[in-house]
Amino acid sequence: MMKLRFFIMKPRCLGMSILAVLTAFAILAAPLRAQDAPSIATRWWSVTHTHIHGSWGIVVADHTGTVLWQINQDSLMTPASTVKALTTGFVRASLGTKSITLDSTIRQINIHSINYGAEKLLLWGGGRTDAGKQLTEYVQGVTGLQSVYLVDGSGLSHENKVAPVVFTTYLARILQLPEGLHFPYLLPSNGMGTLKPLRIPAADVIQGKTGTLDGVSTLIGYINRPQDTLIVSIMYNGKSRSAAKLAEWDLFRQLSLYSATPTTKQIKKRKHNVHRAS
Repeated sequence: MMKLRFFIMKPRCLGMSILAVLTAFAILAAPLRAQDAPSIATRWWSVTHTHIHGSWGIVVADHTGTVLWQINQDSLMTPASTVKALTTGFVRASLGTKSITLDSTIRQINIHSINYGAEKLLLWGGGRTDAGKQLTEYVQGVTGLQSVYLVDGSGLSHENKVAPVVFTTYLARILQLPEGLHFPYLLPSNGMGTLKPLRIPAADVIQGKTGTLDGVSTLIGYINRPQDTLIVSIMYNGKSRSAAKLAEWDLFRQLSLYSATPTTKQIKKRKHNVHRAS
């Protein structure tokens, strides 16, 4: 008959083994912090800029607006519909934050990116004279930055120019102002409206705004992670708008879910599929 042997560890060895296992699990389970965002963005950028040519402006900031990583943060670029996030704050600063009807209207305009509605909001908040100028001065006042020029409230005009750092600074500072009450919830969340392609298995991880025009793809917003909140602005002006949009989705996913950076082969395949569909 085969004899079964049982090996019993000495208490000291057993304790050390348990400690080693627990340490390993702690390392594997440790959440990424804000200081890990630059390395994620750098890996993403090393692949993306090689295959998607054009003008990029990108800022990854912490919840205070402090820049953690950037590419051309001060470059003036066409923002497209991300302007609606700026219009939202301007209208609430002018008309107040106590109207449930107003907030509901703003939310629907942002979720579905309704251009006509955004222009109406701007007129309500600034009147019919120099509304674009008033919006520009409002954003400059909130951010303390001059690198913004706006002519409408919807972002339809290519004449609108905003630096990426203006968006991250604005999204951080508006939360400290009266018009910033519940501000992130007036923007679409991941899996909703214009952010529907940004599917993440948790609600309200990302609250932001997209922008799309001929030769323009932009994405700004809050990334609410368990351990911190990041504020990100990605702006692309160039001929590869569709490929750039997919790359923007990728960076937001990576910063929120810590997914792997796409390989060069995956980027090339993505661009091939975009060209076939267009």
